Amino acid sequence: MNFFLPLVCVFLINYATASEIKCGPNEYLNTCASYCDEVPTCQNPYPIRDPNIACPAVCVERCTCIRGYIMNNGKCIRRERCPKC
Repeated sequence: MNFFLPLVCVFLINYATASEIKCGPNEYLNTCASYCDEVPTCQNPYPIRDPNIACPAVCVERCTCIRGYIMNNGKCIRRERCPKC
């Protein structure tokens, strides 16, 4: 019984946190995003993770741009609409 109560508490906290995440336009809630993956942006559309840095195999929940969109100033826009330098 001593083990059961903390387990229920952890489940409820995780459930409450997940249900509070609201994604913006052109985004979806990725329930198992990689902990180490960089988010593609207009400034860095093809980020490469450093292979020398260990990455834990942990899922994180975060909003991710839908296919064909990329992050720019906190919003997902069409890739071709990225500002030109």
